[in-house]
Amino acid sequence: HVLQLLISRGAKVNDQDELGQCALLAAVQRGKVVEVDALLSFGAHANLADAEGSTPLMKAAQAGEKAICARLIEGDADLN
Repeated sequence: HVLQLLISRGAKVNDQDELGQCALLAAVQRGKVVEVDALLSFGAHANLADAEGSTPLMKAAQAGEKAICARLIEGDADLN
């Protein structure tokens, strides 16, 4: 898996760009359940918000991604 390779070579799962985007937010926005699962298993923070204050759970809910919402909640996403 590409994510596993990148992380094993030092990629930081919670690094954010200038807009606050992190790998987990990007995976959520692309609707990639497998990537979301992998990132959470590698320690991605389920509550890491972007520069606008949107969390991965907020983005998944807005997009109607029920499976991703469930994974994020299992990964301790804040419901409030």
